[in-house]
Amino acid sequence: MIQFTVPTDLLCTVDTFWTRFLDSAAVVKTFLSIGFTRYELLDVRDEPGRYFRKVEARPPIDAPAVVQKIIGPSFGYVEEAGLDKTTKVWTWKVTPSVLADRSKIDGTIHCEPLGADRCRVTFAATIDIKMIGLGGVLESTGEKSTRASWTNFMTAFDAVVRG
Repeated sequence: MIQFTVPTDLLCTVDTFWTRFLDSAAVVKTFLSIGFTRYELLDVRDEPGRYFRKVEARPPIDAPAVVQKIIGPSFGYVEEAGLDKTTKVWTWKVTPSVLADRSKIDGTIHCEPLGADRCRVTFAATIDIKMIGLGGVLESTGEKSTRASWTNFMTAFDAVVRG
């Protein structure tokens, strides 16, 4: 099991970040702009107390040959995620297109103020893949890919946040 965080500082308020992050069209456009071949909304609901979003995604994967052989050429995942409107914590869970029964991939996104016009967005993830002999390689590849995707997303999303 691998756990990691990726903090990113943005030049906007916490409220501005969440307003932009809940704009599903902007999020889809941003993920597609960083190399995802698919980022499709399956369900979006704005409920009392919770905002929910479900997507199907195909991220760019830079993986060793052994991992590529296991996950195949069209690896993807379904993400179910939501914002608790009271705690302002985004929780997410990913179900990969392969090894779903052996994988637990989830995490959170928090946003905290750093002053009047700045905030820190912290992406936290846990990747746990049960596969004798290859679980560690799959987990470290997943961490590398997830870190890269989130970092690239936040770099591109910074322009969205600034309007």
